[in-house]
Amino acid sequence: MSGSLLWCKQYMEVVQSKRQIVSLVLELVAENTPIKVPEVYKYDTSKELCDGDYFFMENLDGTSWVSVADRLGETVKARLRMEVGKLQKQLSEVKGDKFGWVGDDVHRFESLYDFTYFLIKNVLEDAEKRNVIIGVSKEEILTELGKDRALFDKLKKPVLVHWDMWEGNIFVKDNHVSGIIDWERAMWGEPLMDDRFRNHNRNADFLKGFGISELSDEELRRVHWYDILLYLTMMTEVTYREYEEDSQYQWVKPMFDKIWEGELRAEAKKHL
Repeated sequence: MSGSLLWCKQYMEVVQSKRQIVSLVLELVAENTPIKVPEVYKYDTSKELCDGDYFFMENLDGTSWVSVADRLGETVKARLRMEVGKLQKQLSEVKGDKFGWVGDDVHRFESLYDFTYFLIKNVLEDAEKRNVIIGVSKEEILTELGKDRALFDKLKKPVLVHWDMWEGNIFVKDNHVSGIIDWERAMWGEPLMDDRFRNHNRNADFLKGFGISELSDEELRRVHWYDILLYLTMMTEVTYREYEEDSQYQWVKPMFDKIWEGELRAEAKKHL
């Protein structure tokens, strides 16, 4: 470690549990997969030097994909997408016992449906508190979700999911994936919950790396619900993070509408 560049990450009191989550997830990934994650060298919970817990961790080789995307050719991007698919498959080999956020011992679920319902219900309630315009009532969304319970209940074994593996959290070096960062939202769920399977991200290169060519009808239906979850989250967080402008909301809202009206509701009407 001598002479190496380190990162120091601090968590204030309101998010102390995130420090424990990150440490736990990094250990799980490092011990059970070949995925490169930052090594945690030392952490301090004494609060003698500052008001929150903090830890020193390794600086990953490379740079974030999003920061160099404009300089990468299509062949390189296709290779990176395939490599990320392979990493997702490796991550799905790490098994859990119950569904829920990693490190959250309070909200643990026996079924994937119950966990998904919990996530969507929570973000809808957060949206209500800040008067976020969704265009659909909380009751209508949750009622529609309930009709698909059987599709979720077929999955019995939770696996480790990063959930937020967008290009900003993927490091690249020499035109290859060199590591993954930001594991705060890691969960025990199913692989389809991750960002790479979202409607605006999913592509043939990634699926090939994951080991499939297409999604089944039932998988696609669950994927649409995970789309709804992410788009609700992104619309709502604009108000909680107090962004100066609402470009994120304006970008996400049409994608939400497309999935809700063009996919979920349209498919449901076929079976009436």
